[in-house]
Amino acid sequence: MKITLIRHAESVYNEKRLLQGQVDCELSKKGLKDTKEKSKNFPSDFDICFCSPLKRTKQTVKKSMN
Repeated sequence: MKITLIRHAESVYNEKRLLQGQVDCELSKKGLKDTKEKSKNFPSDFDICFCSPLKRTKQTVKKSMN
């Protein structure tokens, strides 16, 4: 079994240097670009994916899988 952990990229709150915690903010433009670029090295044969319900994590999963 192989487990891969991926953290979300820069969010709009990170960009503004604000604490986000549970705030449901999106990835910044840089975060979206970085996720797409870095995901080229991710495995593409996941059996299952778990993520928090926050927008930034869902965006990371979507961008990583495309």
